[in-house]
Amino acid sequence: FTYKTVIDPALTGGDYRVPSLLIQPYVENAIVHGLSHSEEDGLNLTVLATLENEKIKYVVQDNGIGRAQAAAYNQQNKPYHKSAGLKITEDRINIFNNHPEGNGFVHFTDLTDKENRPAGTRVEIILNAQ
Repeated sequence: FTYKTVIDPALTGGDYRVPSLLIQPYVENAIVHGLSHSEEDGLNLTVLATLENEKIKYVVQDNGIGRAQAAAYNQQNKPYHKSAGLKITEDRINIFNNHPEGNGFVHFTDLTDKENRPAGTRVEIILNAQ
């Protein structure tokens, strides 16, 4: 697969504090669950980081098999495995944003092609700029 990173110049020129390894679980999930199970050509992973309205927005997007098919694969091959990594990371994001009870700072979108078939996953993560 190909990998592309796009970082807003406003972020590279500023002094922003972001917890370490914050988007790593989302990137890892895209690779391990979305891309690695696909046999399609032209697989890609894109990570965007932008500054929008005093918030840092990350987007992790892949064109892999999608969350439903990945879940089915995991159920078949790892029926007793219970992953907690994304939940722990979402909790960290909510605490960082001073909303420990949660406030929708992580949003998943299941992507589809023109025939409404799974075509990957898009994850948007919003952080308060600090």
